[in-house]
Amino acid sequence: MAMALLACVCVMLTLVPLRSSHDEWWHLKSGKWIDEHGLPENDIFTYTAEDIAWHNHEWLAQVGMWRIYRLGELNGLGGVRAIVIAKAAFITFFYVLFAIALARSTGA
Repeated sequence: MAMALLACVCVMLTLVPLRSSHDEWWHLKSGKWIDEHGLPENDIFTYTAEDIAWHNHEWLAQVGMWRIYRLGELNGLGGVRAIVIAKAAFITFFYVLFAIALARSTGA
């Protein structure tokens, strides 16, 4: 019963559409630029901070997002998001089951 409920929750979470308010488009553009030109040293997307060093700590995820988008557009990104959500939910579920089994076996 719990597995069916977890599966329903995972499916419902993956149906939430990607919105531009979460910076997906900025990450995609950064990933595209990094994929084509390499890591920039300065911020390339602003005219007010051209000479300031850019510490883009999300560059690897951005390149990955761009490559997924290039293959499957928003449906591809949504599919990968669905897989990540499902894996996280199942890992959490089995971790909780393991903790309950461990607690029962030790008598705690």
